[in-house]
Amino acid sequence: MAALVDPAVAVDVEPFGPAMWPHFETVSTVLADPFDSAIVATALALGVEVVTCDRAITDSGTVGVIW
Repeated sequence: MAALVDPAVAVDVEPFGPAMWPHFETVSTVLADPFDSAIVATALALGVEVVTCDRAITDSGTVGVIW
């Protein structure tokens, strides 16, 4: 948590916005957890991969995963 407020650390916090919604609707049919769906939808909208070991996300094949 300290990394999120440390100005020396390059971490951006992205708010969940309208650009994520179409992705959220799509991945929600694959991922049961709405928080997992929000994470994946955000990554898809931003065109980035997700750093996670969450089995549901990695097994879904909906987004590139780094772990």
